[in-house]
Amino acid sequence: MVAPIDAEAIPTPQLAAGWLETAAWWLRSDAGRVRLAGVDIRADRQGLASVYRAPEAGQLLAVMDPVRTQAGTVADNVEAAAAALERFAQEAAPLAAKLQDLQFQAQDFRRRLRSVEHWDHHAELVQENNGYLWAVDQVVAAYEAAERECANAIESLIGGAAFHAGGNPQTDSRAYGVESIPDESTTPWGAPATTRKSCVSASVAAVAVLNPVGDWDAKLDVMKGEFSAVAGMAEGLVALTPAFGLNQFERTWTGIATLEGFDGPFRQVRAEWAMAKSTVDWDEWATDPARASGKTGVNVVSL
Repeated sequence: MVAPIDAEAIPTPQLAAGWLETAAWWLRSDAGRVRLAGVDIRADRQGLASVYRAPEAGQLLAVMDPVRTQAGTVADNVEAAAAALERFAQEAAPLAAKLQDLQFQAQDFRRRLRSVEHWDHHAELVQENNGYLWAVDQVVAAYEAAERECANAIESLIGGAAFHAGGNPQTDSRAYGVESIPDESTTPWGAPATTRKSCVSASVAAVAVLNPVGDWDAKLDVMKGEFSAVAGMAEGLVALTPAFGLNQFERTWTGIATLEGFDGPFRQVRAEWAMAKSTVDWDEWATDPARASGKTGVNVVSL
């Protein structure tokens, strides 16, 4: 049986979106001061040109000319980093809140399952469980994508290599997260479950095989059981004749004699028990109730 969703394994990032937005504001303020300082330095040096006289005056003033441009470039990069942080805070905050909400829902779901025996026999519970898994998968992938986008925006400002989805982080330092999580994947918070049929429910579904509308998987199982029973009955009828050899012919009629009580009472009891088990297909009820139902129907009619 597949375990239900593990609520405690759901990642819940402790994102301080407000702090990130405040940090972005301070970065943007610093960028403005850097840009203004570059302008001031160049203006001050140009003012010296009219009063400063020395052989190296031209060289000194030329060296100071790029300061304004370089200060502007630094300021632009700092503002871009601030914008990346703001975007991440705006995108990631609702995703982090959604993961927290999904964890609460999963915890409540697990509490409700404590009073349910064989929860995976209930289609509505299996569907609810798989719905939580799917939702967590989607939000986790979206959160990781937001992280990569923010990191790559800042890395690009300093010539760093970009992070990418997929790959093995142990061998690839730039591998982080996944693009998407396949529906049937096993994650730390769980794997999708399928509804298991109890013996009773499978038998009820099998009875509906004569209905043209219904569970065709169950109908197919019943028909397989019926075919198996009919084939076995045909083989048994052939064994009543010497067509397949005298040894088989002798064993078949000896068995009939035992069943009729001609070969001792204890052997008769054992034979009748074996026949009863064979008629209702005793062993197969535990593994495939639908097929067993089909075989039993044919066996009973054939008697």
